[in-house]
Amino acid sequence: MRIVTLFCLILLAVSTRQSIQAADAPLRIAVFEADVTPPIGAPLCDAAVPPAKEIVDRLAARGVVLLSADKPVVLCAFDWVGMGNSGYDTFREGLAAAAGTTPDRVAINCLHPHDAPGCDFLADELLASFGLSNKLFDVAFARVALQRTAEAVTASLKQPRDVTNVGYGKGKVEQVASNRRIMGPDGKVKAVRWSAMPDAAIRAEPEGTIDPTCTS
Repeated sequence: MRIVTLFCLILLAVSTRQSIQAADAPLRIAVFEADVTPPIGAPLCDAAVPPAKEIVDRLAARGVVLLSADKPVVLCAFDWVGMGNSGYDTFREGLAAAAGTTPDRVAINCLHPHDAPGCDFLADELLASFGLSNKLFDVAFARVALQRTAEAVTASLKQPRDVTNVGYGKGKVEQVASNRRIMGPDGKVKAVRWSAMPDAAIRAEPEGTIDPTCTS
């Protein structure tokens, strides 16, 4: 999970390279991490899977703040299934305030594990009118998670580091990813291979056309 998190942050950094290159001051970086593990009983995957019944691995929000002559840039990856609508906006606004920057300079990426919470405050507001608030995710906990992450961002700014070099590596990863749609001899989809697939025969089908390279 940590390797995937770093990979996502690298992808997010690419989108901000113009801002970094335009900076007049040396680039510095502040690293932060916060625990965003939901409580037992919290809805997971926007209620598409059973609620949390045990904690095997704790979930984290990890990121960096890029500091230059311009306003700070915040890049953050959450071990969550996703953020939507006002959930995404609210988290960007919260992290921007914590870093002393503006929301348009905050990028948040969710790694999309299914046994993890999501966040969409607008969707919860719509459901609340039908008495279904807190069914997609634990609203109170989402705000706690935002507060924890924002506090981690602010704390990280006390110990920034100078950026002197940027390195990356890549390697081939096998039996991790595959095509979902399994094609039959007639050229039509004969089966769909989901993330959890109990059918051993479908699991054994070829991986299909994928990019096996992992960059970190």
